[in-house]
Amino acid sequence: MPDEDRALEVSGRLGLASRAAIWALTGSLALRLGFEGHSAPGKEPDRQGALHTLARQPFGHVLVVLLAVGFIAMVVWSVAEVVRKRDGERTGHWSKRAVAAGRTVLYAGLALSTIQLLLGKSGDPQKQEKATADVLSWPAGRLLVGAVAVALFAAAAFNVYRAVSRKYEKHWDRRRMDARARRLAGPAEAIGNVGHALVFALVGWFLGLAAIRFDASQPKSLDESLAKLVHEPYGRPLCVVVALGMIAWAANAVAQARWRQIPDRD
Repeated sequence: MPDEDRALEVSGRLGLASRAAIWALTGSLALRLGFEGHSAPGKEPDRQGALHTLARQPFGHVLVVLLAVGFIAMVVWSVAEVVRKRDGERTGHWSKRAVAAGRTVLYAGLALSTIQLLLGKSGDPQKQEKATADVLSWPAGRLLVGAVAVALFAAAAFNVYRAVSRKYEKHWDRRRMDARARRLAGPAEAIGNVGHALVFALVGWFLGLAAIRFDASQPKSLDESLAKLVHEPYGRPLCVVVALGMIAWAANAVAQARWRQIPDRD
């Protein structure tokens, strides 16, 4: 394997390991919310709550530094997937670049949040609500927020499609896998994709309500959506289901970190 491909492989596997860690932590906080009916300050079931919870553990800052390294590694791999030339380039490869670009933005934000936490800075908890209120006040703002909700539902549907069609198998590095590995990776990836779909659908639902009702106070983030859900009829069991979906997505990331073909081959 060329040195460049080896570097990308290391970055990708580190990045996927960081994805597994952040989703496992977030899922554990959501699970606690489902069982207890409330979350403690600083332990909200979202990525920020997961980072703050991790920082309070023994050797927490060391763990947060490792997570920051993983997020940066994910950004490096994702950027490379956006810009690198593929053999036999086909039109469909632009969709892969778009997915990698979205992943770049997401993990660059996570890396920044993690570094800010290490520097002792904290974000404004009302920033997202203000941003949504600003968007709703724009001409066609409701349509824009509604479009984001539709995009989240589309992402949820695509994840279910991936699980049912087993599209994830095309990313496997079969040279690294024996029959036992395939028996483990298949369910982990399928259930993980369904779990990820639940998260997309939950946030999309409340964003859709914000657009329909022209109400910026509707939940717009994962932790706000779960905090709202837990007080609905049957909300706590549903919250537990979503939490288990997050943990399943973490297991999916573990399987990918171990068996995904990196860099992707065409």
